[in-house]
Amino acid sequence: MSTTGWDEQKRDEQKRDEQKLPLLPMPKVARRLDGVWKPAGKRLEVCVNPALAWLGEVISQEWRARFGGGMDIRIGAEDEWQIHISSVDEGNAERVDRVGDEDTEQVNSSDVDESGQTVDEAEAQLEAVGRFSPQARPEPERNLSPEAYQLRIDSSGIRIEASGYRGALYGWFTLGQWLHAHQGDVIPGLVVNDAPELELRGFHFDLKGSVPNLEYMLGAIERLASFKINTLLVEYEDQFEFVGLPDIHKPGGLSAGDRDVLLVHARRYGMEMIPIVQCLGHVDYILKHERYEHLSEDGLLSQFCPVMPETFALVTEMIDEIAAAHRDAVYMHIGADETLALGRCERCRERMGAGSKADLYLEYVSKVAEYVLSIGKKPVVWDDMFHLERCIERVIELPKGTAICSWSYYEFGEPSSWFWYGGGYYSSQNWEDRDPGAVPAGPNLEGLPEEDQAVVRQYWDEGQYPDFGGSAVPWVWHYMEQGYEVIGVSCARGADFINQWSAYPADRVANVKFWAGHAAKRGMTGTIASAWTRFYSLSPPIEHWETGWYPTVAQAAYSWNPSMEDFERLFRSVFLEGDADIAQAMDWMQAAWDAREESNMGRKRAYYQASVRKLEPFTGRADALGRYAEGLLLSALYEDSLLALESGLRQNEWRMYGQLDKGPTDRDYMVQRDWNGLCKAADQAVRWEERALAYCSAFMPQAEAEELVESKLHAYKARIRLLSRTLGRDYAF
Repeated sequence: MSTTGWDEQKRDEQKRDEQKLPLLPMPKVARRLDGVWKPAGKRLEVCVNPALAWLGEVISQEWRARFGGGMDIRIGAEDEWQIHISSVDEGNAERVDRVGDEDTEQVNSSDVDESGQTVDEAEAQLEAVGRFSPQARPEPERNLSPEAYQLRIDSSGIRIEASGYRGALYGWFTLGQWLHAHQGDVIPGLVVNDAPELELRGFHFDLKGSVPNLEYMLGAIERLASFKINTLLVEYEDQFEFVGLPDIHKPGGLSAGDRDVLLVHARRYGMEMIPIVQCLGHVDYILKHERYEHLSEDGLLSQFCPVMPETFALVTEMIDEIAAAHRDAVYMHIGADETLALGRCERCRERMGAGSKADLYLEYVSKVAEYVLSIGKKPVVWDDMFHLERCIERVIELPKGTAICSWSYYEFGEPSSWFWYGGGYYSSQNWEDRDPGAVPAGPNLEGLPEEDQAVVRQYWDEGQYPDFGGSAVPWVWHYMEQGYEVIGVSCARGADFINQWSAYPADRVANVKFWAGHAAKRGMTGTIASAWTRFYSLSPPIEHWETGWYPTVAQAAYSWNPSMEDFERLFRSVFLEGDADIAQAMDWMQAAWDAREESNMGRKRAYYQASVRKLEPFTGRADALGRYAEGLLLSALYEDSLLALESGLRQNEWRMYGQLDKGPTDRDYMVQRDWNGLCKAADQAVRWEERALAYCSAFMPQAEAEELVESKLHAYKARIRLLSRTLGRDYAF
C-alpha cells in the first residue's frame, strides 16, 4: 500500500474511532489514550476556579459516591479556568507504559493515541481550528471562544483547561459522559479538544401550556446544559407575576420567587436568557381580561391595536418589569409575528390612509424596538411578517441593533424545491409539469408580479432555478446583507397539529439539523429550537416537555457540531444509556408514524402495541430514563387509542344518517358487534387518560396535567356522546 493510501486508511480509522466515543455532542477532535487512571480508594483533590466552587462540591460528592475515599476541594486562581482532579500523593499515580509498533523505547502511554500517533502530533491538527494544547493554559491573546475546552485523562489524573466559565463547565459535562460510559474503578485515557461551531445554541421554554413544576424545570436546565445548550428563549405570558399590571398573572402560576430561582439556576449552568414580551400579536392572554380588552384590534383577542397610545404604554411597562427581572440579559424578544389582523379597525385604517399594512407594522414595531435599545437591550423580532406582507426589502427600516429570528419548521434540507412567501408555498411551474407531488400544494413563482419574482430569484435561486433554490428560507441572506444579526429557529415540538400529544420525531430532528447547518453556512449567530406548548393562548395545551427530548438533544448536538455524524447511535448510547429495548420501541413507533396510509391501520397498531410491550418493564422507575420511557409508552398507547376510536366511530357513525329508517336495529347482530367494539375502544381511552394523568401529575401542577390530558380526547368523547344519544345507546364516556 502506498504511503498516501496508508495515511488515508489511518485517517478513516481515526474518524471511525471518534464516532464510537460515547460523547454527545460529538467533539471536534477526540482521541482515546491507552493509559488509564485508577483513583479508587485514594485521597484526591479537585482544583477549580472560584466561580466554580459549587461545581467542586458536586464533583466531590459524585466522586465519593462512585470511587470512595475522600476528595479535597482547592480553589484556584480567578484567571485560570481549570478543573484538575489528581491524587494528593502524586507518587500513587498509576503509570502504564506501551511499546510502539516499530520501536522498543518505552513511551508514556498518555503521549500516544490508539492509532500510534503521538498526542503532540494529533494536537498540532488543532491549530487550524484555534484550539490549545494540554500542556499550556490558553493564552488570552489567542482570542479563543469562552466555550472552548480541552480535556485530558491519563495516568496522572484528569485535567480540564478552558478559556472561560462555560468552557470549564462543558469540559466537566464531557467528562461526566465518559465516566458514565465506563463504570468500574478504572478510567480509560482520553484527550478532547473542542469548541462550538455556533455561538448561540438555544432552546425554547414556552410557559403557555403543559407547564411543569419548578423542580422539573431546574432539572431540565441542568440536562440541557449537559448537552451544551447555552440559551433559553423564555415565553412567560401569564406565568410572569407583573407588579404593576393586575389580572395578567395566572392564578397558581409561576411566582416571582420561583422565577428568580429559575434564573439563578440557569445562570449557574451557563445559560443566557432571552425573555419574550409580545408587543403586538399573540396577546389573547392579556386581552381576554376586561381591564385590557379595549386595546384589541377590531375587538379580536389575539392582537393589540398598534395605533392606540395606551398599547405602547402597556407594552413598555411589561418590558420594564421583565427587563428588571433579567438585568444581565443581552436580548429582549418582542415577538411581532403572525399579526394577521393588521389594519382592521377604524383607527388603523385611518392611520394607514393610502399606505399599506407594512407601514402600520413597521411604524409600531420599530418604535418598540427603539425603546428596547434605549434600556440597553438588543431587540429581537420574528421575520414572518416581512415575507407575508411581501416587504422583505423594508427590513432596513428596523433600527440597527435589532436581531431577527428567521423561522421555518418544515424545512428539512438544501437545496429546496419551494420557499415560503406572501403567506403561501411557492415553487416553479416546472414542478407542476414534472412531479406536482414533489412540492407543497401552492402557487407558482411565475405567477408572482415581476418585481416579486426578481426578489425571489435574487435570494432563492442560487443558479438552480427552475428545479431548486438554495433553501426554503432564502431571506436570511438578505437580512445579513443589510447588517442585521440573524438567529435561525427550528421546532423541536409543537409544530405538527393543534391538539397533539407528541411530535413526529423524524421531521423535528431533520428540521433542527437543517437550521444548524444553514446557520453555520451563512455565518449566523446561532439557532434556537422552539418548543411550543400551545399554538396560542386560547388553544389546548400540546406535547408536554418530556415528549421532545429526542429532537431537543439533536438541537444541542448539531448546533455545537453541525457536521457531526451518527447522531442516532450517539443519542442511544448517551441519552438512552445504551438501552436496546427503548431504542427498539422508538424504531417501531417511527415505523408506525411512517405507515400513514389508512390501509395500514392494522400494521400501525401492531407497531404501537409492540412498543408498549418493550417499554412496560420501565414502569415505576423513578429516574430520568424511566420517566422518558414511560412518556414514550404513553405516546404509543395514545396513538393506538386514537386508531381504535377512529375505527370504532367509523363503524357506527354512518348509522346516524339514513340507515335507521330501514327497520329496527335492536336485533341486528352487526349493530351490537360494532357498538361493542366502540365501547372497548372507549374503555381503552379511559385507561389511557388515567395513566397519563398520573404520569403528568408527577412533574406538573395538577391543574396543568388535567387540562393537558382531558383536552386530548375531548372531541372523541363528544362524538361518542352524540352517537349514543342518537342511537339510544347507553354509554357514559
